Amino acid sequence: MGKALMIAVDDSESSAYAVKFTLENLASSDDAITLVHVRSEVDVEGFYGTPDWVAEMDQKFEERARGILSRMKEIVDGHKIPCMIVSKKGDAREKLLEAVNEFPPTMLILGSRGLGMVKRTFLGSVSDYAAQHAECPVLIVKLPHP
Repeated sequence: MGKALMIAVDDSESSAYAVKFTLENLASSDDAITLVHVRSEVDVEGFYGTPDWVAEMDQKFEERARGILSRMKEIVDGHKIPCMIVSKKGDAREKLLEAVNEFPPTMLILGSRGLGMVKRTFLGSVSDYAAQHAECPVLIVKLPHP
């Protein structure tokens, strides 16, 4: 068995590029890839949604997550590399590290969203957090310049 590569995925262009970059530059047929997607919890703070509405929104978020993971898995499957998918719900930073601890990878790969300095300072970024806290090497893949 080769490397265990974990790729954090969402529906962004940078995430799709991170998968493509991994397949073209890092992965080989004896490796295994784990795709991890973390979906947000339904935020009802300050809003009085009915339990049915919250459940309906949660189901929509889950369906969207399944679609993202399915599309990314199809890309990996096309390269004949074993692929597992992991779907989590909650804070992306915490849940991604939870996945790293549950399925320890050789390397964690994330796409860079290219947040500006202000957003990065106030919101933080998943990639910054992972680079500082993950118990494995972290590769942050930037989109190429046009």
